[in-house]
Amino acid sequence: MRHISSIYEKGSRPMNEDRVVLHEEADRYAVVDGATGIDGIPGELAASVLAQNMEQPPGEVELLSIVKVANETLGRKNVREYGGDASIADVPKEARSTCGIAAIQLNEDRTLSYVQTGDCMIFVQYKDGSIRALTYDHVAQFDDIALKRLEETRERASGGQLLNDAIFEQEIKPILLDNRRKLNTKEGYPILDGSEEALDFLDWGTLPLLNVDRLLLLSDGLQLPDGKGDGEIWMETARYAFTYGLEALRDRVHQMEEEDSDCLKYPRFKKADDKSGVLISL
Repeated sequence: MRHISSIYEKGSRPMNEDRVVLHEEADRYAVVDGATGIDGIPGELAASVLAQNMEQPPGEVELLSIVKVANETLGRKNVREYGGDASIADVPKEARSTCGIAAIQLNEDRTLSYVQTGDCMIFVQYKDGSIRALTYDHVAQFDDIALKRLEETRERASGGQLLNDAIFEQEIKPILLDNRRKLNTKEGYPILDGSEEALDFLDWGTLPLLNVDRLLLLSDGLQLPDGKGDGEIWMETARYAFTYGLEALRDRVHQMEEEDSDCLKYPRFKKADDKSGVLISL
């Protein structure tokens, strides 16, 4: 018998920009991670649009089509929020409300349809215990550029220096702006932002559920904080979730965040990110 567990929790900032979709009637599940534009439109807009579209009745629309329509809706809402310009192309990339998504549809023919973009992840565990990352985090390498600059800035300051508004504006914000302006290009990373280009960079497909035991969807807020920088932290996170469960993973992340409340040991931009996850036992 199928068992589904989930985590949905706000981080250290006032607004939760994650969403979780548990549409059991349609066998459709997703985690959505909204991202606020830099001095722009809140990420909650994008996350809400994608999550609402995922709630469509079963059997009427394919998963990929749902995401495409949701992206079109997001484009119109970004334009409206920015000031009624003619098209999404008139809204600067850095101002747009955007989101990553990891969505799956369990089909009657024992296949799995999936759509992913951004830094939300999908993992598959087989009956022999082996784990497969079905998706790739394209965002991490760009976050690392800004985090390395943050570390360098702290090292230059005597006794270490916490992130403050001045450091952000002078050292970090220009990097974040540069990263944002590369959205949905071959030099950047994929994300849903309401543009046609976003659809060109979706990771989507179908997987036969042969000997599959469990499925895992995670937003990056449930990723174990990474102090090693070895690129394997996502797989370590998935192994932890499959071994101990989502609640235990959440508690472990909490513990690491509390032990490093100044974000020095595990460099990050905020003490705690929004957290969303779905674990499905088939």
